[in-house]
Amino acid sequence: MKDAEAGSVQDIYKWNPWRAPGKAPVFDSCGMAGGNPVEVFNAGAYNTTIYAKQGDLGSVVLKPRPSGTVWKRGTVAKARWEQTANHGGGYRYRLCPAGQRLDENCFQKMELDFADPTKHTVIFGNGTTKEIKAVVVTEGGGIGWMKWPIPDYGTTNCDYIVKKGEHCPWSCARCGAPWYAADGACPTQCTAQYPGLPSNAGADPKLFPDQLPGLDMHAFAIEDSLLVPADIPAGDYVLGWRWDCETTTQVWTTCSDITIV
Repeated sequence: MKDAEAGSVQDIYKWNPWRAPGKAPVFDSCGMAGGNPVEVFNAGAYNTTIYAKQGDLGSVVLKPRPSGTVWKRGTVAKARWEQTANHGGGYRYRLCPAGQRLDENCFQKMELDFADPTKHTVIFGNGTTKEIKAVVVTEGGGIGWMKWPIPDYGTTNCDYIVKKGEHCPWSCARCGAPWYAADGACPTQCTAQYPGLPSNAGADPKLFPDQLPGLDMHAFAIEDSLLVPADIPAGDYVLGWRWDCETTTQVWTTCSDITIV
């Protein structure tokens, strides 16, 4: 809640990654299959493939797969992302030389700036495009992080830790005995867990207007323009994308192979 008093009961997202962009620890800078070593609530299950199994680290098990993407030093490059769930927050693109350890220490040394921090290009499935306003956050512990541009006006869900001796009634894989995986993050309506919140604890339309009203979030991709550093050595790199969520405790990361000339 953007207009909540810091530290108050309304400040329900104060422990989530977006409060200090880039500071929250991650399992792996290139992602973890399923988001957890074992299948639990609030982490996507991963069906075993020839490439990975549940809990595998992307930087360890995924082999280089040349994408054919070539960026030129000192130019503007394009990158896109799509969402399937809206957790708010913001994101940043980073580079790490392909021959180095793909971790936060490497990626945070080469964070990419946005060429145009004032706008996104929305790419629709039929090839049409639309420009919407963008906001780059430069305070609160983050420098150059792009704010998630799509608001969520729905009633927000929260998690709570169940009392000792009780178990979360939520139905999910490993929610029951002997794992009780949801006991540390049992889903509930925010207003039920935090009395005093407004009935809608989502985004405020007056503070965060919807620039894509009525559109299915799966129907488009968001494209950003990135500045390719002019002073880095040519060679093979890994492009990392990190999304620090606001309404959940999640950090999403992904990697892809590119060449810079």
